[in-house]
Amino acid sequence: MTEPSHNDQAEDNPPEQERWRAELDEARAERDALADLVSRMRGRELERLAAQHLAVPGDLLALTGTALGDYLDDAGDIDPAKVQGTARGVLASRPGLAPQTPATDRTQGHGTPTAPSGPDWGALLASGTTG
Repeated sequence: MTEPSHNDQAEDNPPEQERWRAELDEARAERDALADLVSRMRGRELERLAAQHLAVPGDLLALTGTALGDYLDDAGDIDPAKVQGTARGVLASRPGLAPQTPATDRTQGHGTPTAPSGPDWGALLASGTTG
C-alpha cells in the first residue's frame, strides 16, 4: 500500500504545506510499520495455536491452502476454534503430523529417590570417632 510521496513538489509549496506533507509521509510510514507488526504478531499467534495440535505449526497453512486471514474473527483476532477445527481436519487425514510425546523410562534417573540401603560415609565416620 504505497502512496506517492509529495516531497518532489516541495519547491512549489509554501513552507507550511511542506511541513504538513512531511508529517503525512511520516504518519504513513508509521502506519505501514505498525500494520506489518500486527501481521507478524498474528502469524506468531496462529503458529502458537497450531502447535498445540500439529508437530510443525506451518503445516496448518501449507497443507490446507488457507491464509492467515481465514482464521480471523470479526474483531481481527485469531479464532482458536477455527485453528483447532482446521488442525483436526489435517490430523484426520494425516495422524502422523500430531506432536509426538517422548517415551521416557521413569526408572532411568527420573524416578523418585530411594532410601539408602546400607551405611553411608557419614555414619561410618561418626561411628569411628565415638570409640
